[in-house]
Amino acid sequence: MRILTWNMNHWQKKSMHEKIWKYLDKELAPDIALIQETVPFSKSFGFIGMGSEYPTSLLETQTVLWREIGGNRKWGSGIVTRGLPIREIPIKTTYYGSLIVGEIMLPDKSLLTVISLHALLEQGYSITTLHRMFSDLTFLLDGKLGKRKVILGGDFNASIQWDKQQPGESHRIMFERLENFGLLSCVDLFSEKKSLQTYRHNRGNTPWQLDYLFISDTLRKYVTSCTVSLDETLHEFSDHNPIILELSI
Repeated sequence: MRILTWNMNHWQKKSMHEKIWKYLDKELAPDIALIQETVPFSKSFGFIGMGSEYPTSLLETQTVLWREIGGNRKWGSGIVTRGLPIREIPIKTTYYGSLIVGEIMLPDKSLLTVISLHALLEQGYSITTLHRMFSDLTFLLDGKLGKRKVILGGDFNASIQWDKQQPGESHRIMFERLENFGLLSCVDLFSEKKSLQTYRHNRGNTPWQLDYLFISDTLRKYVTSCTVSLDETLHEFSDHNPIILELSI
């Protein structure tokens, strides 16, 4: 099973909406996609999702969850599956559209909790946003990961790389909070590097990792690979690179 997280950069690439979704479907070909900065529905071309037959509206499919952030942001975060039934897990949060949680029924009838998040900057900080999001998710994560299969991914807009450029270690402390929940970074399981580049900034040469995939320990035995896609075609679509996780489920 292939699972990925990807910031699709819709607000900057609106004219390429359909082309980007087809690339996701055919080239990246995930079974489950955690997506951010995207719009899976528009009046122009209806629902653009994964598979050969696209439904004409969000209401006609049970394999996609998506919420708009609202205001000036007519895009949001979502979860899309290739034919796997999914339902939304309601959460109390002020980050509606940036954070969405779903429960997917796997072929063996077991349940997988999936979380797609996008940490918006507030007064220049993503750390405050992330801490509030993780507080909203505590009822799912704290003390229950021994039973749940969980995958959390998205654009954190955070990296311990920043701690080297500013006072304090606020980013490291934030990631330690995830470790305390019992979540494992998929990239760390397969890379000796402390980070892999997932974001290409148009200024500077720092190889930023701002995107992450975390799993509960209940899934560790199923992980066969975790990579960052380096396909140069992606440069046409987004300034973020997908992280791709392969599970033997």
